[in-house]
Amino acid sequence: LEFGRALLAGIAFLALRLGDRVTSASYDEAAVTFARESRGARSLEAAVTPLFDDPVPGRKTDLARAASGITRVEPSGLVVLVSDFIEDSPAKALSALRPIALRQNEIHVVHVLDPAETRLSLDVPARIEGLEGEPPLDVTPDPALAEAYREAIDGLRVDVRRAAHALGAAHHFFETSVDAVAAVAEIVGGTTGRRGEAS
Repeated sequence: LEFGRALLAGIAFLALRLGDRVTSASYDEAAVTFARESRGARSLEAAVTPLFDDPVPGRKTDLARAASGITRVEPSGLVVLVSDFIEDSPAKALSALRPIALRQNEIHVVHVLDPAETRLSLDVPARIEGLEGEPPLDVTPDPALAEAYREAIDGLRVDVRRAAHALGAAHHFFETSVDAVAAVAEIVGGTTGRRGEAS
């Protein structure tokens, strides 16, 4: 969560310095409501404050439902979406952004996972706590389970990349252990109007 906030705050800062208008929002399973657009370098705090809203306990993330609240997006803009995309169907979730893509907006899909999420590396039994209301899960180290988990995460990454490209969006993947400044540079460096390119 903090890594994603840092990425979007960095991009917002650069956009404001260039004189562009910026608006932001965090999302869960409720329709997104954007804050008033901000403009000018001194407006950074107002532009990124919605990103720091505390998550509502017990709510899951549902991009398709959240996107239903995006009813007015100016054409030819830059849209950056940051998520772990741990949803039932990333393809369905991203397809909800098609109306935005059809307005000639440049979309960047940023897939972010913690290193602990990409590899199930347990040496001792552990209890894994759900972040969206799921009950805790007791896990015992098991090489077969770790391999199945790795394959599932690899599959998720492929699904997100394919769905992003089907949308005509640029795709980026980062683990939260990477330098956020370097990640921002990669995203901003790809904002050239080229679409559907994998990182």
